[in-house]
Amino acid sequence: MFMDEIIKADPEFEEKQRKIVELWDACRVSLTHRSYFIQLFKGDPSDSLYLEIELRRLTYLKDSSSDATASSDSEKELVRERGMLSKHIRRKYRKQREELYKKWGIDLNTKQRSVQLANLVWTDTKDMVHVKESAALIAELLGFVEPSRNPNEGVGLCILPPFLSRRSHSWRLSLPSLF
Repeated sequence: MFMDEIIKADPEFEEKQRKIVELWDACRVSLTHRSYFIQLFKGDPSDSLYLEIELRRLTYLKDSSSDATASSDSEKELVRERGMLSKHIRRKYRKQREELYKKWGIDLNTKQRSVQLANLVWTDTKDMVHVKESAALIAELLGFVEPSRNPNEGVGLCILPPFLSRRSHSWRLSLPSLF
């Protein structure tokens, strides 16, 4: 079974993911965090714990913060983050920028195309296709696409250490501890 089929087969996952995306928008959560989370959790049954934790965290955050200062600070941070993404677009996609602009509907004859693109990501939180494309773009720009890693390692909730072969890492055991 492919990952796309798992996602389509689990309406509870889709509903939780949709609520999380709406809460991210309401709480003005970092675009990087949103993208990393979407890239990590794609509908595997073991993902339900992480979705539940994120949903509860965001619900608490939304219910507890009514401060206008915190809201404006979060908004400023998002503007700063979009500026950083704009710089990454200019640096990372020198050859593929035109195709990227066309894909996102940005006219090639306009100025500040990278700024326009950075301002387009994560704007339509009701459209899950847009959300996933935004997450994929940010993941590519920031370089945190690592399909070989265990997703739970990225979140920091992995209980078991990665398996070390005694043969290939035996030299580590013979070194005295430096700590």
